[in-house]
Amino acid sequence: MNKFAALFLVVLIFVVVGPAIGTTAVFLGSVYPEIMKSAGYGLDIIFKGLGFVLFIGYLFGWAFALVAGIFVAVAGIWMRWNNFLAPVAAAVFATLSGALFVPLIFQISAEPSGVVWFFPACLLATFVCWFLTRGIVRRAWLSV
Repeated sequence: MNKFAALFLVVLIFVVVGPAIGTTAVFLGSVYPEIMKSAGYGLDIIFKGLGFVLFIGYLFGWAFALVAGIFVAVAGIWMRWNNFLAPVAAAVFATLSGALFVPLIFQISAEPSGVVWFFPACLLATFVCWFLTRGIVRRAWLSV
């Protein structure tokens, strides 16, 4: 497999799968318990609220998934660094880029407590996407 085709596939998987996983984790971890406390709804609120939350997650999360995907793809394909530290470093890099650049791009003031939920969600999404793309990266190694 061509290295640039592998790079494209890895980044595509990160951008398609990553925001959905991270957004769902944040929704189930922080938003849903608050809704349950205040409104007293059942499980049907998950499906009603999750669609909107996924839309917002893809709206903002694709860029961070792109950063993490490029990081993991370059580290895995060209540097052959495909162990469990690659997604950890990619998640840290994506979280820091999000904490620094989102307020600048959208001209908003960012709450530092948002990073508390953003990093674990980014780490979870990056690990799942890394697991899905390990075979692509290894095939790119063998085609050298």
